[in-house]
Amino acid sequence: MKTLLLAGVGIILLIGVVLLRRRRRSLRVQPPTGPQQETGAVAVLVQEGLPPSPPPEQPAAVAEVGWSQPMGPQQRRQMLRYLRSAYDKGQSARLAAMEEMVAWGHPACLPLLRRGLRDADLRVVGLAARGLERFRGPRQRLRHPPRRPHRPRGYRPSPPA
Repeated sequence: MKTLLLAGVGIILLIGVVLLRRRRRSLRVQPPTGPQQETGAVAVLVQEGLPPSPPPEQPAAVAEVGWSQPMGPQQRRQMLRYLRSAYDKGQSARLAAMEEMVAWGHPACLPLLRRGLRDADLRVVGLAARGLERFRGPRQRLRHPPRRPHRPRGYRPSPPA
């Protein structure tokens, strides 16, 4: 009996260690890209007709610009691909990608905006909430006053004193 209990505890500990190691691998910080790599990525985006993401030092720049021209389906798919990859790169890139989604305001961004609500960075959560506000319906007023609460069957109020 004790041997079976000891084996069970050992298996549980082994599973816990494996899960922790897997989680640590996904949380590792990716090395920042060099300036020559960024200029190449920006050049590719400009050729495709997509705006480059702003540097993390200027977060409000994208919100002011907005999107002036409508995109075709192929450009929209490219933009979504770009936003998804930028969202997965790291904290500052995630914040910049969220700002671009808020500025774009297209319904195709909804899954990423909802994902941003569960982010660890509160700035990303705030931007995601602001981006989702655009897609909310009008707030409804109550037409009828609220009903009295339902009383259980055998309930009798105590007499007043």
